[in-house]
Amino acid sequence: MSTEERERVMAEMASYDGLAFEPSVGIFGLDVERGELFDVRSLPVSALTGGMTTINVLHKNIWTKNYFRAKAKGLEDSIYYTDYTQIPRGRIFYSPSLKTFSVKVGHWIEDYREMLTPLIEDEFNLTAFEYDIDEHWDIGHGWSEHNFNIDVKA
Repeated sequence: MSTEERERVMAEMASYDGLAFEPSVGIFGLDVERGELFDVRSLPVSALTGGMTTINVLHKNIWTKNYFRAKAKGLEDSIYYTDYTQIPRGRIFYSPSLKTFSVKVGHWIEDYREMLTPLIEDEFNLTAFEYDIDEHWDIGHGWSEHNFNIDVKA
């Protein structure tokens, strides 16, 4: 996509009235069986401050909270009793300098791109983005015990 096209798309996205239509960054999990996103946390691009390029929320923290919630409710068949790294998940970043969105995912995207793309477009109000495949987002990978912080600045 050309720079002019990206600027046109961003201007079109910005022209919608209200935050409900504003493009967002954030995190998500993909429920493959249901064909839907879950554990979505998002932040409108206009709310990014101090050089932030994504939301400052970790999948692991959301998963842990939901695990204890499921445990307290006695939901023994809850998905949250599994390791969060065993679920397809990703993160949307925004590049202010390029005015582009990048969806960080693992190699699992090769099997689920067709399912995921319209879900991302709808949930995060994006009309243009690129997938960026990284080992961190692969099934079975995540933050080590010594690395809980994510660099959310450009």
